[in-house]
Amino acid sequence: MGDVVQISDFTVSKRNSKHRAYSENVCLHYRLELDDNGQIVTCLDCQKQITPYFALNMMIESFDRQADKLALKKKELEDLESQKLHFIAAKALETAWRSKTTLPTCPHCNKAIEQTARFGVIDKRFLNK
Repeated sequence: MGDVVQISDFTVSKRNSKHRAYSENVCLHYRLELDDNGQIVTCLDCQKQITPYFALNMMIESFDRQADKLALKKKELEDLESQKLHFIAAKALETAWRSKTTLPTCPHCNKAIEQTARFGVIDKRFLNK
C-alpha cells in the first residue's frame, strides 16, 4: 500500500508518496477557500483553482507532520516528568546539606544522612519483597 494516516474515525492510505519539490517563487497554497456551490477549492494567495485531491493531500501531510511533532513532544514531556522526581529529591537533599542547622534524614528510620555517608544501590525489584 503506502503511507496510512489515521484522522479520528477516518483512515487515508496513499499509494504513491512522492515528495514535491518546492521553489521559493511558487505558491504553497496554504490558505484555501472551499466554495460549496461549485465545489471548487481556490488558493487565497495566488487565486488559482486547486484540485480537491491536492487540497486533501496537503491537509493529510500537514496532519501527519503535526501528529509526529505532538508524539515527540509527548515523549519529551514524559521523559521530563520521570526525571522530575529525581531532581526534586536531589534538590531537597542539597538544600538540607547546605543548611548550617539541618541534615536530611532517611525516610524509613529517620536517622541523619551526613554528606560523607556512602549511598548504596538496590534493584527496584527487591523493594516490594
